[in-house]
Amino acid sequence: MISEKTSWKYDAAACTVTDTDGQTVICHVPPSQEPALGHIIASLPAMSNAMETMLGTLDKWSFDIQGLDATMKAAPVMTAISHDLRAQLSASLVAWKGEEESVREEHAELIATLQAADKRADEVLGALGAKLSADTLRALATVLLESAHQIDGLQPYVVNHSHRHGDTIYTMWSATPPTDKEMARFVGEEFEEDRGETLEHHAMQVREMTGARGIHQATNPEEEEEESEDLGYGPASM
Repeated sequence: MISEKTSWKYDAAACTVTDTDGQTVICHVPPSQEPALGHIIASLPAMSNAMETMLGTLDKWSFDIQGLDATMKAAPVMTAISHDLRAQLSASLVAWKGEEESVREEHAELIATLQAADKRADEVLGALGAKLSADTLRALATVLLESAHQIDGLQPYVVNHSHRHGDTIYTMWSATPPTDKEMARFVGEEFEEDRGETLEHHAMQVREMTGARGIHQATNPEEEEEESEDLGYGPASM
């Protein structure tokens, strides 16, 4: 149960939240965090009755803000993995449907288990916000790709291969603008320089690649026409 104390104490100099006696350390607040966070944590006992459960948790474990931050950062990865596994599960069930009836009967128990897991996945991923919109999935893809960039420094480049039949577009990942030799090696035997074929590259941002909201969003043609008319660029009236 939460005591009658109205708050804990936040010591900005020591970056700690302590009990009112100043001796018992409730948690450590990383120096990189704003002081407001320490004050918020210190006021927890005065909040709702739900804090009773949280206090029990705080007594058992250290309240590690950095650990919480790491968990939040891992959320997009876990979401991506969940959807990947969900897709693989669905693909497996589709494959079983294509088998002969005798084979399905032989593995009926396994198929039933997969179907049950598929139903559970539907219920979980489709509940309370877990059913993500296309824009949200693109945003998650952006987070994952930008996290990968922080690790290896690679960013996407559009490589355009011009040949006698037209143009072929590739996406190449590189830490620096690719050289002619690197592009030729990437395209491989498809590139025939002796036939006058050429290669060129254009840098691309991850957000442009994934189509995350707010970056080069396609507009409704009718809305675009209305905007053009408002600006005086629309068809001249007769």
